[in-house]
Amino acid sequence: MLQRLAAFGVVGAGATAAYVSGSTVLVYLGVKAWVAGPVVYAAIVPLAYLGQRNVVFRSRASHAVAFWRYVVVQVGGLTLSFVIPWLVGDRVPPVVLFLSVATVVSLASFILMSRWTFGHRNGVP
Repeated sequence: MLQRLAAFGVVGAGATAAYVSGSTVLVYLGVKAWVAGPVVYAAIVPLAYLGQRNVVFRSRASHAVAFWRYVVVQVGGLTLSFVIPWLVGDRVPPVVLFLSVATVVSLASFILMSRWTFGHRNGVP
């Protein structure tokens, strides 16, 4: 479990760095935070899926099973990446805002992926 969590951290750190930096750059270019976050988040999903499936969870589940579950988890994360900036607004610096979003989404994602998306339940090996 510790090794899996470390691998999740490495794959997630790359995705998180891309999310935070990409979203922050867009905000500084004039894009609203509630638009920048979800746009960047959605762009990262396919590569993050492959990293989580193949490196972290080493899942043998078919893409037809695992990918739609991954997308459901990511839609939840995408929703948070919209709602949190919308609620917080300009009260904190963008980098603090997006690091907070990334932390909340990462924790929730690990739990859901390990138990449902790539877990051994519901017939997923």
